[in-house]
Amino acid sequence: MRKLLALAACLLIGSTPAVGQTARRPLALEDHSRIVAVGDPQRSPDGQWVAYTVTTIDAEKDKRNTDIWMVKWDGSEQLQLTSSPDNESSPRWSPDNKYLAFVASRGTEDEKKRGGQIWLLNRAGGEAQRVSDLKGGVGDIQWSPDATHIAFVAEDLDPADEPEKMDGWKRKTTPPIVIDRYHFKEDRTGYLKNLYSHIGVFDVASKIATVITRGTTDDRSPSWSPDSKSIAFVSKRGQAAPDRTSNTDVWVVSATGGEPRQLTKTEFAEGGRPAWSPDGSRIAVLLGDNDTNGAYDMNKLTVIPSNPPASVGPTQRPTIYMAQLDRAVSNVSWSADGQNIAFLLQDDRTNHVATVPAENP
Repeated sequence: MRKLLALAACLLIGSTPAVGQTARRPLALEDHSRIVAVGDPQRSPDGQWVAYTVTTIDAEKDKRNTDIWMVKWDGSEQLQLTSSPDNESSPRWSPDNKYLAFVASRGTEDEKKRGGQIWLLNRAGGEAQRVSDLKGGVGDIQWSPDATHIAFVAEDLDPADEPEKMDGWKRKTTPPIVIDRYHFKEDRTGYLKNLYSHIGVFDVASKIATVITRGTTDDRSPSWSPDSKSIAFVSKRGQAAPDRTSNTDVWVVSATGGEPRQLTKTEFAEGGRPAWSPDGSRIAVLLGDNDTNGAYDMNKLTVIPSNPPASVGPTQRPTIYMAQLDRAVSNVSWSADGQNIAFLLQDDRTNHVATVPAENP
């Protein structure tokens, strides 16, 4: 993980002019548009390549553009994989190393209106191909371990995206904003409607995308079980008033659909992307704080059973690993043998890679 973060930093430095090439001078406003941002590094299954995103700014057009690149692990070779005027994001390697999937909104204006879709780039060569066609688009794509499906997050369709199909769409004045939610506004998004995000599954062979969760809460951060049969996610769907709390819980649903099953029911907010143990029996997850102490939130590590007996029900008091640790943790993952849990440890504005024995909290 540390090498991966260091690589991203090196790529960023390597993409900008060296300081020694010109005389030192004060930073100017126009320098902002010359900064190249590098992010979302993803290592290939064979460990030979790292795919990542590169975002540049066109000051004259007042527009950002994100492309996907990849670099050899030793830095000896660097390739640009996409170069369209449209943004590409979320590069994700298939576990069998045959494809690099990403999300992009390309094509005609009508096609772009459908939102970002899944594209597959065959490692054997050729152009990337759009394989999904879900109205409203997809995001947060995650390959199943058997490389046959891709989980994604889809947003409810907004009727206002097609105003010509709405009653009175030719009216001269803008319709009033109707507020009927407690949580009615967010930064960047603006005023919120009764639209929510849900978990979906894309079948790579049949090219069929199916949304498998429903409801009036947001379902996010999908995570596949090792056997590719279930998907864990976080949601407020267990709360009586989702808009009035930050308390998200961990849920699991069959990859073929069905009623989601609640795995945690604590007074705290579970978050991050749930991480399954290699044998699929447990899930590592981040534990935040309750609504009263939300301003002091500092994520802690906990592990829960993935299939508790019905007589026991959802975990209500999970064991906190390193209970005396006064630093936040993030980016949880299991070792291949399931003996250790790795994570990023925040300390004095720096993230360190750390591990803890899985059986010794």
